[in-house]
Amino acid sequence: MASASTARTLVALLVVSCLSGLVLANDAGTGGDAGDSISTAAWLPASNATYYGNLTASSDNNDYYGVNMSTDTGIAVGLTSPSGADFDLLLYDSNGSTIDSSYSLGYDSVSSNGTGVGGTTVYINVDRWSGSGQYTLQIWIFTVTPPPAQNDANTGGDAGDTYSTPTALNGTNATYYGYVDKSTDEFDYYSIPVPSYHRINASVSWNTSSATLHLHLYDSTGAYLPGGQGFNTTSPNTVTSGNSSVGGTTVTLMVRAWIGDDDYTLTLQFDNISSSPVYNQNDSGTGDDASDDYNNPTGIIANIGQNDFTGWASNADDIVDEYAVDVPADYGISVSVSFDTGEANFDVALALMPNPANNIIDTSQTSSSPETVTSNGTYVGGETVLIEIYANTGEGEYNMTIWIFTLDTDGDGFYDEDEITCGSDPDDASSVPQDTDGDGICDVMDYDDDGDGYDDANDSFPLDDTEWEDTDNDGIG
Repeated sequence: MASASTARTLVALLVVSCLSGLVLANDAGTGGDAGDSISTAAWLPASNATYYGNLTASSDNNDYYGVNMSTDTGIAVGLTSPSGADFDLLLYDSNGSTIDSSYSLGYDSVSSNGTGVGGTTVYINVDRWSGSGQYTLQIWIFTVTPPPAQNDANTGGDAGDTYSTPTALNGTNATYYGYVDKSTDEFDYYSIPVPSYHRINASVSWNTSSATLHLHLYDSTGAYLPGGQGFNTTSPNTVTSGNSSVGGTTVTLMVRAWIGDDDYTLTLQFDNISSSPVYNQNDSGTGDDASDDYNNPTGIIANIGQNDFTGWASNADDIVDEYAVDVPADYGISVSVSFDTGEANFDVALALMPNPANNIIDTSQTSSSPETVTSNGTYVGGETVLIEIYANTGEGEYNMTIWIFTLDTDGDGFYDEDEITCGSDPDDASSVPQDTDGDGICDVMDYDDDGDGYDDANDSFPLDDTEWEDTDNDGIG
């Protein structure tokens, strides 16, 4: 029989323990506290089970558990927080990346569904958000049926799953077979070299009515090609590069399991489009496509008077034509671009070179034909200007008319705009603006008509350069 002193000691220890709030942890039956990080996780078997654990505000905010998963299995976890508390639940893969998370009140659940964790290690994190107390942790281990063995496009395996890792195919007419699954293998990417002066047509078909597969076509930069998106909900889906100049480049096809899973048939066909306008351009008589770089435009010669040119542009493949024109001194320029509005909509811009992006003179974006720009109001004589034709929508030919017009119609030495301002006739060489001091600025526009250095507003004799002040107001300076 224990002595009285021993009994008193045990009672005292129990009282101290209760008063201090100390709770001896036994998280998930481990006999202690589960670790507070992945590296110190408590290990649980990969089997269905219910566990209990504790989290306290003062000393224990996380409980981590590790589970070594069997091959072809998945995991689901449920967490019930204690009354008045809010604990959250997270599921990580073997690298510590989040597979699933739940931040609900009362009950939280996570699952590996959609992520292959069979044969790997997963980690469970019970995270205290508020409150303290005992939680209930339920684990279910379920069987995952592995996807069928694949032989996408006769590769002996799965086609590439990302744009950067496509499976290479030949640029010839062919039919291939493959498999995609929304849950386990959503994407199959293929890279295909397109023969020069050819277009690519592709289709994907499948048999299961409950499944939906999409087909996408990208150019060599990763941008969608016009006609490059197949979103039908029923088989087949088709895409094409149309008249885009993808010949001689590598394009990428993506087969995507949008709903469900199924085997698919992928058909490739290549058409010769060497006669297409995109390959047979003669913009403004240059024998080729005009430049698409506004800092290095295609130079064309425009004589004084009217100049007519033709060209072709396409929103899909040749979105802009850039031209450079030299304007003679004492001349201006106007440009008119006409086109078939049923085929395309072209915009036009006029800018001063160099650095045209910061020296825009005029733009026209009316969505009608013709679009017209002019240098009126900006002196461009003796300079090089940029003419930009931009294919806003569609594609087709355009007619461009350039007028190089004189700024002095009657040749009297005064620009037409100045003559209109000064009150003389711009079409009559004998009608010239009054210019008392002969400085080339008519009196109407000249602040010092007589050129004596005194502004007209402060000059008692604004037309006499020998007099400027009349102190006694006798009319004599």
